[in-house]
Amino acid sequence: MKKIILAPAVALAFTGLVASPVVAAESTSAQSASTQKAEQQKIDQQKAEAKKKEEAKKAAAEKAEAEKKAAAEKAAADKKAKEKAAAAKKAAADKKKADEKKAAEDKKDDAKKPPKKVDPKPAAAPKDEDKDAKDDDKSEDKANPINASVQVTSGEVTAEELAEEGVTVKVTGLEKGYKVSAKSGLTGPAVTAQGSTATMKLHSAKEVTQESVSFAVQVQRE
Repeated sequence: MKKIILAPAVALAFTGLVASPVVAAESTSAQSASTQKAEQQKIDQQKAEAKKKEEAKKAAAEKAEAEKKAAAEKAAADKKAKEKAAAAKKAAADKKKADEKKAAEDKKDDAKKPPKKVDPKPAAAPKDEDKDAKDDDKSEDKANPINASVQVTSGEVTAEELAEEGVTVKVTGLEKGYKVSAKSGLTGPAVTAQGSTATMKLHSAKEVTQESVSFAVQVQRE
């Protein structure tokens, strides 16, 4: 019978069985290292993202705080401006009220004071001043001078009455046809004597501040 030698085959099989686990062990170690590296990268990425989020959160909080502070400062400035405007408005109103009160008191005091009286006084007796008269008229003036006199019949009046209503002036010592007109001090329409007397109404042309007013009238022969 032919013999079969099995030892080499067993040895080869055994060798194969022994070599196989070694290869498997090396493959598992490489896979573990790759996995750890990936996990570390993932952890590092998560940390970076977390840090980025934290920084963004901090920046947002600082921005919000700055905006809040700015809003508070603006509100304080607006309040101060409103208070200043209100104080100025109140001061103006108080001043206006004080001025009105003073004006009312002054008006009341003026009402209590009696009206200031003005005493119109005629100037020296008027003379004939017709400078354009002829030589024979001048001769008549010298021979027969005009001796007119002026009298105020209204008495004392106030400055307002003198300006608005005027005073009545009576001129005597005239002849019919003589023309009497205001010369100075007061103004009024001229009149023509219808006899020995003439009456005219004179008033002040401007505001009177003195207590007496001097005036003059002019008498002319026709």
